[in-house]
Amino acid sequence: MDFLPIFLNVKGKHCLVVGGGEVAKRKATVLLEAGATVRVVAPQIESGLAGQQNVEAITAHFASHHLDDVALVIAATNDRVSI
Repeated sequence: MDFLPIFLNVKGKHCLVVGGGEVAKRKATVLLEAGATVRVVAPQIESGLAGQQNVEAITAHFASHHLDDVALVIAATNDRVSI
């Protein structure tokens, strides 16, 4: 099996996306559409992510404290140091 199908109710939950590029933007958009609030952490974050309602953009490398109060984490980066 190549994929794990999963359905989660993230409405009103805090979710973390590690990465700040196009893939991260797509993942964050899906989470926002599902009613989540999104924290995005990356050294560089696309302008389309930062400044959106219900998005907390943190320009930094990922650190364990970014996991505080987070229900779901999505790694959307190819930088292994960031994850």
